[in-house]
Formats: sequence, C-alpha cells, structure tokens
Amino acid sequence: MPTIELDNLKDVWKGINRSLERQHALALHQSKETKLTGLRHGLHSLRAGQFIQLLTGVVLTGMSAEFWLNHLSVPHLAVWGLLLHAYGLMLIIFAARDLALIHRIDYGAPVVAIQRQIATLREWRLRAGLWFGIAGCFIWVPFLLMIFYWLGVDIWVVKPQVVYWFLANGFFCLLAASFLVRISRQKNRIGSLLREQFIGRSVRRAQAVLEEIENFERA
Repeated sequence: MPTIELDNLKDVWKGINRSLERQHALALHQSKETKLTGLRHGLHSLRAGQFIQLLTGVVLTGMSAEFWLNHLSVPHLAVWGLLLHAYGLMLIIFAARDLALIHRIDYGAPVVAIQRQIATLREWRLRAGLWFGIAGCFIWVPFLLMIFYWLGVDIWVVKPQVVYWFLANGFFCLLAASFLVRISRQKNRIGSLLREQFIGRSVRRAQAVLEEIENFERA
C-alpha cells in the first residue's frame, strides 16, 4: 500500500479516535450532570426536614421560655420549662448545622471534593443522631408533665411516683440506646444497617450517586 494511503488511513483513525473521545467526554459530562441533579433533588427532602425541625425548635423555645419565666416561683415547673427550652435550642442549632453543610456542597467541584463534603455531612448526622437519641430518652418526660399541667394536673404534686416511673423508663431507654450504639460501631452487617439508619436515606442516596459517577469516570 502506498505511503500516502497509509498516512491518510492513520489520519482517519486519529480522527475517529478523537471523535470517540469527544463522545465519551460528552456522555460522561451529561451523565455526571444528570446524576448530580438527582443528588441535589435527593437532598431536598433532608433540607425540608431540617427547615421543619428549625421551625419546631423556634416554636418550642418560645413556648418553653414563656412557661419557665412565668413559673420561676415553682422550681419543678421552671425546670421542666428550662429543659424543653434547651431541647428547642438543640433542635435549632442542629438543624442550622445540617442546612449549612448542605448549602456548602459545591456541585461543580470534582467528585472527590463532593464526596468529602457529603462525608462531613454523614459524620455530623451520625453524631447528631446519637445526641438526639440520648435527649429523646428523657425529653418526653417534661413535655408530658407540662401537658398535664396545662390540663390542670400537676403530677409532681399529686402523684410524684409517676414522675419517678417516667424517669425509670427514660433510663431504660438510655440503656437500650447505648446497646444499639455499641452494636452500630461493630463492623458487620447489623452495625452497618444501624449506622445507615442514623445517617438518613437522603445522605445514603447521595453517597451512592457519587460512587456511581466515580465508577463511570474510571471506566
């Protein structure tokens, strides 16, 4: 075959290769954009949930502050109000932290950078789940006692043993929660499932999407 024809054939193959590379790059870009859009939409439910938590915290903080300020002369009532006030602030602070971490996610950054941002959100959600688990074992007690008080019954005065029974249940809940936390730290299937539950479905989906993008880029 003449040299000129060989050179032309090489040029044709180079052109085909460049075209294939452009098509692959375009397909990769389109796939990445589609998946990142899905990731962003997937975090909308988490963001909405945190806004609801934030508003709940604001309402609870306001109501409990008014309650304990109006009952400073009655120690046990003031304590109930202060505990719920603290829990309301906890709801606000933790929701604000979640929203800040979600807002900081740069969807235009490399996949590795986005993975680090999601990992930070994931670790925070794990810690937040632990604190909410501990608080949740006891915060229902002052909440329930305040409801009874608003209904006209001060259980601490009328029947204090009921309050002790409530607290005993709280400690039992704490023991159960500690057991679950210990299991969640184990590197087995059950531990992994518990950790995933603490993290939440939105964050799990985000991590899965990023892994898909990373695998596609490596292919």
